[in-house]
Parts: sequence; structure tokens; C-alpha cells
Amino acid sequence: MKEEPGMNIMWKLQDIVPAKREQHFLPPVGRRLADQESAHRLNGFTLTSASTATISGTVYKDEDEDGIYDANVDIPIPWATVSALIGHEIVAMDCTDQKGEYALSVPAGAHYTLKVALPSGVACYDPESKRWDFWSTIEGGSLCALCPADNQDISVKYRMLNYGPRDFSWELWHKGPLFDTQNVVLIHGFRFPGATKKGRCDRQFGKLDDLLQTKDSLYNVWQFEYADSIRGTPDTLKIYAARLGQAVDRISELTGKNSASLIGYSMGGIIARQYIANGGKSRVNKLLTLATPHMGLLQVGPLSHRLTHLMLSLWPSKLDPRVAWELRPASKLLWDLNTKVESSTVPEFASIGGHSWGYTDGVIDMTSTKLARLHPDRSVAESVYFTVVNRSHININNIRSKYDEVFELIRNFLSGGVPGLSKMRKSKALEASDSHYLLTFALKKSPGWRRFTYPYVAVTNTGHRCRGFEVISEGARTDEGAYIFTVRLRPEDYGEALIYYAPNRYSTIQINRGESMIITEPLGDSNVPKGARMQEAPVNIELH
Repeated sequence: MKEEPGMNIMWKLQDIVPAKREQHFLPPVGRRLADQESAHRLNGFTLTSASTATISGTVYKDEDEDGIYDANVDIPIPWATVSALIGHEIVAMDCTDQKGEYALSVPAGAHYTLKVALPSGVACYDPESKRWDFWSTIEGGSLCALCPADNQDISVKYRMLNYGPRDFSWELWHKGPLFDTQNVVLIHGFRFPGATKKGRCDRQFGKLDDLLQTKDSLYNVWQFEYADSIRGTPDTLKIYAARLGQAVDRISELTGKNSASLIGYSMGGIIARQYIANGGKSRVNKLLTLATPHMGLLQVGPLSHRLTHLMLSLWPSKLDPRVAWELRPASKLLWDLNTKVESSTVPEFASIGGHSWGYTDGVIDMTSTKLARLHPDRSVAESVYFTVVNRSHININNIRSKYDEVFELIRNFLSGGVPGLSKMRKSKALEASDSHYLLTFALKKSPGWRRFTYPYVAVTNTGHRCRGFEVISEGARTDEGAYIFTVRLRPEDYGEALIYYAPNRYSTIQINRGESMIITEPLGDSNVPKGARMQEAPVNIELH
């Protein structure tokens, strides 16, 4: 934004302490107090009551864009600095109160230019000027106001500014002033190399930040950009989770609030869960995931097996292990998150999946977006709230209006948590009878285990067997050293399944059609003799 003449003077006035007006206690950001007497002294005015009149009104954000202030719809802007100028010289200044109202005492009978500003209070980055400074979070003004004038309401617009570090290792975008309300952090998904631009908010959530900063739904909305502008997202999820932690700390410094609600789209939901598992649980009020592959990606979308190999061949080997491998169902990271659900989620946690082509959103199978909660003893509790919407993967987060189905779900969740979401729509029991689904398990290595021969999975009711390369492993191991495997079951598979880990040695589990699951405890017996023919008795396996 090009600065008008007189704006530099305004910044010099920002630390003036009022002598007559009552001092307000403001949030850390935007604390700028000024008053009439101070402004007059600075500019050499000695005004008498006989020569003055008043210009008053409200500074507001015009939500319905009708040009008229409506207290029922529009948002008043408190603590903004309003200046009256003749030419380039400031004649009077005032600070708006909690209702956004101001009153300027100025010489009567003259025309004035009114300027409004609400400084950020900290250095931030403006994408228009492409530099760091103490920018105003709003812009607007009313030209040629004749004194006296009542109801001289001033409409302003919000400015998008970056509050992240100066090296752009990650970016934290916020639009407009900071209010004394709940913080909401939006976390984007996977990015290809070159898909983002440094110093420019990607707006991957459409108009969600605008819709969550209205009179009805007023939050401080932050867009967290963790992707590299050149390389995309090649690093590990733990690196991105650490950056999220830094962003939450930064938000706490700016707003004085110690926690925030997180909304993660696609891979962003996994990053949020990893942040919670790394010790951020006390900093998260609510967690909502959109089209997040909690159970992993196998062979669809941008993280398919063949395309992943191509992408990794283009990136330096020093960046291994890649996020693409960590999102595969047999990865160590997903194993840790999904076998310790309580430590990687919060009580107010919900998941929304999409479908546009049968039981997939075009990238992720709907069966991978559902997750269940475990009791401390790892027994299965109620499923985490889950529902689906008829949206593709690239559109589920592209929110355009307040009537958008996904926006209504988000708004209900933020205002009322899972109970508020359930009032709008009951949690859905996934019955994906036409969808493939995943079974993930770990095996203890034993003398009876022969690579490429065992393990294999047999479904008794269909006779379907997964063996050889159909049993997928990335070579990852659990903390106990067990090998992690995944098989992709057919839509018709259900009931009893046998997991063979040695000749005639198997564990029996129950599988539900269309419901991806993970076996929480490693299977197998380290004392199995090579070539053993004794059958193991079926065991009860806890699933989620």
C-alpha cells in the first residue's frame, strides 16, 4: 500500500499517552493511544471551545458492503487511530473505543481528510510493498469531511500480513486486526516443487479466513505456510510439525493466548497430529482434519508409488526420508500415531472425508480418512467423529460462501466442538462396500520367517490371499524392532482373516468390510522353530 502524506507523522504519534481520555488496557498488538490535547500540543494548536466543533462516527468493517454502518452486521474496529488532516498537517487525533467510536475536536467550518490506522505493533511483511515494517492492519479513510459532522462512519478493509520469521523458513499470515477471541490455525497440504511463492499467501482454504472473521463467527484466523517456495514439501513431517510449534508460539506472543484450534487439510492433518504427539497437546483446543489420510496413502494421487520414486529422484538424497514415504501406511511415523491415538489427538477431534468418485475423493480413499480412539489400555473405544461430504480432494477445502456445507461443519465444530458438530450431522458409520481398504500389522522377526514367503494374509470367506509383493513394507520397524506391513484388501473381503508369519503359524483377526485398521501389537513368536508345523491357537487382536 502506498503511504499517503501525513502517514509518517501518524507513526511518530503512536506513543503519545492521552492526558484527558481514560486509558484503555489493550492487547499486545495494536496498542496505540493518542488524544486531542496531545495532538494539538504537537502541532502548535491552542484551540478554544468557541473555535472548535466535533467530527464523530464509527470505524468499521463493512461486512455487507452497502456503505452504511449497521451494528447488527458490521464489525466495529476498537483501538484504531483516527486523524484529521488539513493538507499534510495533522489537526486532531483520537483512538476509537471498544465500540469503534471516535470523536475529533477540530476548528469549525473547515474541510478535513480523515485517516485511519491500526499499527501491527510488531514488524511484519507486506506482500504489496514487499518489505518488512510496522504496517497498519487496516486501510481506509473518508475524504473531505466538513466540520461539524456526526455519524461520519469510516469503512476500512483488512490487510493480509505475514508475521513469520524474516528468512521465510515458514510464513504465518493473518488478515486484519487481532481481536480478543479464539485463534484458529489453517494448515495446508502437500505441495509440489515450485507450487508456492515466497512472501505470498497461497489462500489454499479459499475464503475460509474471511468467513471466520465476521460478526457471527469472529476468530483470529492464521494461515500457516510451512512449504518451501522452491522445493515444495520434501522434508519430514517432524520438521513441519516443529515449524507448526514455532508458529503456535508466535501466535501466543502476539495475542496473549496460550492455545489455538487447528484445521488441517490433507497432509496438514497429519502434521497437526505429529505436533500434538511431540508435546503440543496442551496448546491445542480443537483439531479438525479435512481429507486427511490418517491410515496412509498406497497408490493414489500425487504420492503414488511410481510417482513418488520419480519425485525422489529429482530431489537431493540428503533430504531422505521424505514426507512421501512417511505418508505410506507401513511407515514408522503412521504406526506410532495410529497405535497411540490418545497421545496424537485431543478430546475435541473430528475428521471429515470426501467422495466424488465412489468411495474416493480422487486422491484418497474414504476408508483412510477415518480414525478411532483408544482407551489407555489400548482397547477400542468409540470412533472419532467422522462424516463425509460430496467433494473432491482439491475442492473440499476450497470454501467460497457461508452456505458452503463444509464451512457450516467447520463453524459448528469451532463453536460447539464435537457435540456442536453432532447436532448438525451425526457421526457416520463407514459402510464402504465398494471400496478397497487397508490392514496394517507388525511381525516379530523369528527363525521361521522367510522373506518373500511370509507373511501373507488369507481371508477365509472369499479365499483371497495377499502374498509376495502384495504385502507391502517400506522396511520400517516399530520401537520393539518388529517389521511393519500393509495389505490392501478387496471390497468383498470381511469376517475372519489369517495372518501367516511362519509355516502353519498364524494369528486370527476380524476385519470389517470397507474399514481400514491397524493391529496395535506386533504378531508372531520369536521362539518358532524353523519348519514348524504346529498351528497357533487364534488370538484376540485389538483393532482400531
